[in-house]
Amino acid sequence: MINKISFQDKEYVPGIKIQDFAPRGRVSRIKGKTTNRVHHLLSDLETNVFYLLDFEEKITDIKEHYPLLDLHEVVDDLSDIKLDKFKNKKTGEEYTFTTTFVITLKGNGEEKYVALSVRNETELYRDLLIEKLEIERRYWGKKEIRWSIITNKDIPMTKVNNIKWLYLGDIDIKYEEEAYIKEVIANKITYNKCAMKEILDNVDRELSLPIGTALVIFKRMIISNEIIVDLYSPINIDISAEKFTVNYQGVRKNVL
Repeated sequence: MINKISFQDKEYVPGIKIQDFAPRGRVSRIKGKTTNRVHHLLSDLETNVFYLLDFEEKITDIKEHYPLLDLHEVVDDLSDIKLDKFKNKKTGEEYTFTTTFVITLKGNGEEKYVALSVRNETELYRDLLIEKLEIERRYWGKKEIRWSIITNKDIPMTKVNNIKWLYLGDIDIKYEEEAYIKEVIANKITYNKCAMKEILDNVDRELSLPIGTALVIFKRMIISNEIIVDLYSPINIDISAEKFTVNYQGVRKNVL
């Protein structure tokens, strides 16, 4: 009997882990803010896509390297594809097909799933990969789940780099009076035109906080949409605070 994986499974284990194969590039283990679990990412491109997904508010779950364990039950005809190419030469066992990401989206009170295959654009001309992608396309089509290919050409790198910077240094510490510190930062942004870095340094000093605390909380405010920034432009804390917009509705919601 084929073990079917539930989309809602909170103990999800990816079909491919970093230790399963010798990596051909840089690999990453990243604890997701969306899922609160460690994700196994096998390339810089996968990592960049992951950051974009993990930052998206409407996405409530991310499963990387989703195994298509019920492939032969779902897709009844693969006779035109030479599956021998996808078998272990020593054992004759068929490799488990995977899709890079399966995400859960919530909107209008409904949940829906999207499958994403992440590939470098230069790979798309390889016959073996074309056949693998065709198998994925048929599988998700039968499941009536939207499936898309994402390449390196689709990645807004400025936004990715901003998200990486926002995540950097946040080590899940809950600061005492964090809500109050957020209000202080918000008010200083509203009524000051000096550099954002100067404001954050002043908050640390005035509230007797460890150096860098205000910066961490400032980043959290951007992540939680309490401070509005254009993520498609580099975030620069050396510029005037008037370039940052406070979403007071978001600040007050998180205080209450």
